[in-house]
Amino acid sequence: KQNLSGKSVLIPDDLILAGGKTKHAIDFVRPYGEKSKWPKEIHIAVIHGEMTGNTYHELMSRDIKLYCSNSIENPASKIDITGILAERVKNLFVDK
Repeated sequence: KQNLSGKSVLIPDDLILAGGKTKHAIDFVRPYGEKSKWPKEIHIAVIHGEMTGNTYHELMSRDIKLYCSNSIENPASKIDITGILAERVKNLFVDK
């Protein structure tokens, strides 16, 4: 495993439901008991942040920065994909 001490890490994902994969990824780059190897910060970028139940709060308690698209509204919806979707729909259905 690489020493990520002092570095910023980006974990991309397509979907967060209960957050299991995301929590495992966080634990992988921030191994228990090896605080000297922890990255300075962890950023997680997600396309669809459905986050069922208490998932959002559980992830935020792990001291991460979370960025989701607004395809599913949630507290981390910071990436507006409306323009991209509108353009694709227009190209596929209107401009034919």
